[in-house]
Amino acid sequence: ELDYTFKKGWNIYTQFAVDELAFGPDEWELAREDRHPNGLAFMLGLRMEKPLEEGVLSGHLEGVYTDPYFYLRSIDGNASQIGEMDSLNYVVALRKWYSDDIVYDQTYLGYQYGGDAIVLHSALSYEVPDDWYLKGRLFAMVHGSVEKNTLWELGEIDPTPTGSPTFYTQIGMEAGKSLKGWKVYSSLNFLTKTKEYSYYYDLQFTLGATYTWH
Repeated sequence: ELDYTFKKGWNIYTQFAVDELAFGPDEWELAREDRHPNGLAFMLGLRMEKPLEEGVLSGHLEGVYTDPYFYLRSIDGNASQIGEMDSLNYVVALRKWYSDDIVYDQTYLGYQYGGDAIVLHSALSYEVPDDWYLKGRLFAMVHGSVEKNTLWELGEIDPTPTGSPTFYTQIGMEAGKSLKGWKVYSSLNFLTKTKEYSYYYDLQFTLGATYTWH
């Protein structure tokens, strides 16, 4: 991991993770049926924050790549999984309690979108402290077919994205205003999901207010 502030208000950061890497004079041949899938992940980002007029302008831009089997393994390590009982991975269950039920919600132990993903995330905001703020956000991701319950297999060494990928986008705006103990805020988000020939979208709008007294 590297985190470096190269100029006042400007910061660059990167992460590189290795869990499995084919290495050797002939290990890079894609035709090898006994080759382990690579388990690599990369992150590169840029952050900025600087005063502007009466407020603060801030933003960030981040890109992430994760190999398809970065979070998946078999117990033996040298054989493909034969079923759910032969399970060794970096997926954990978060136990959530509701009034009449307990749900085990699976999530990746690490990057929230897991393996087999290419993600681009950016945001820009301007805030005048104790007065008002305005934020914009752009999120885009392509995710392959490998997910939490995919069985680990030797020789499955295609790079991200695998299979029939799914494309996600989100464009959002948020604004807020403070006035005499009141904070009023609103957001508008447009989300899309595309897989093969199917296209889905959703428009989400929120409006709220809080009041604080002393």
